[in-house]
Amino acid sequence: MKSKKVEIVFLVIALFMGIAANTFPAYGDSAKALLYPTSSPTSYPGPAVIRYVKWNASGANNGTSWMNAYTDLQSALSVASVGDEIWVAKGTYKPTTGVDRTVSFTLKNGVTIYGGFAGTETLNTQRNPSTNVAILSGDIGVGSDNGDNSYHVVLGGGTINTAVLDGFTITRGNANGVWPYDSGGGMFNSSSNPI
Repeated sequence: MKSKKVEIVFLVIALFMGIAANTFPAYGDSAKALLYPTSSPTSYPGPAVIRYVKWNASGANNGTSWMNAYTDLQSALSVASVGDEIWVAKGTYKPTTGVDRTVSFTLKNGVTIYGGFAGTETLNTQRNPSTNVAILSGDIGVGSDNGDNSYHVVLGGGTINTAVLDGFTITRGNANGVWPYDSGGGMFNSSSNPI
């Protein structure tokens, strides 16, 4: 168990330093990290809107409730604005359903993205990222083929510390290209400071 904790700490540190995914000991495995920040330095009076994401939601797919949740995180990110929260249910989410390795989840200033929900909660405090694992995966294209995975699963996108990503496992990015695709397979934070 101690070795697993050391590995996770190493991966989190490496992720934030923007080390290329292929520099980790498990060469073919991408950068991965559990992101569980405990607090945010910026508080808003309340979320402007809570946008729900659940991979198997069967409703209107408009993000207004768990039943009507978006089935992909990109849809919620595209409409989110300052003060919004995005609540993501357990499951695996990929930056694209296609094969474009340059597509990533790009964070936004003032938007908080929380993982770790079962998909029934009414309060943020009810979530449990350890039990309800939400995975951001760069395993696009051919499954389990690292050669065609996303260069960066998550991009800081020039954000400051009001961009928050909390309660996710990031995995299977492969930053094996040329600049800027040669580092930060899990999360690339060039000129960024998200939390």
